[in-house]
Amino acid sequence: MMKIAPEKGRAPIPADQAARIADFAAGVGGKLPADYTAFLTRYDGGFPYPNVFDEVTPDAVRRSVDRQAFCDRLFSLENVESHAKGEIFGRAVPEGFLLIGEDPGGLIFLLSLRPNDFGGVFLWQANSADWGSEDNNEAHIFRQSESFTAFLDSLYDTDDKIGYDHWATPFIVANAVDLDLK
Repeated sequence: MMKIAPEKGRAPIPADQAARIADFAAGVGGKLPADYTAFLTRYDGGFPYPNVFDEVTPDAVRRSVDRQAFCDRLFSLENVESHAKGEIFGRAVPEGFLLIGEDPGGLIFLLSLRPNDFGGVFLWQANSADWGSEDNNEAHIFRQSESFTAFLDSLYDTDDKIGYDHWATPFIVANAVDLDLK
């Protein structure tokens, strides 16, 4: 069973979380994928386990010997909202996407809101160049999975439990709960 632990020091999920998500969705095009809405409603981000995935980014963008990366953190609604407002990456944010998580090395997980690939999870190596420029455009994002659920389902751990070792701080182990979107 997949686990998720909240960020340390985060307040409990507000009673009006579903309304907050609906308000946010209205501001970014009116609709979020159902699986991602369920995730934000129940867990509001956190640290998942298992947490290793086989990344699809080419070496020219990000060198990785084993093509493995960590899903270090999935952002809370508050953090997703900050990214959507451009408060963190400014004009570098890829258009038509929400920034929903990250690995420890600057690889950002994007959730598509575009009609042609709505709900797909993409990878973007964060940089500060304006979106649409030569150094930051469609050629710099890579489809990782068809949906948020498919992304979560693709997470695993290695035989030597490197993912668990990365994830398992005392706080996380003590506060982890089963992650179930059904």
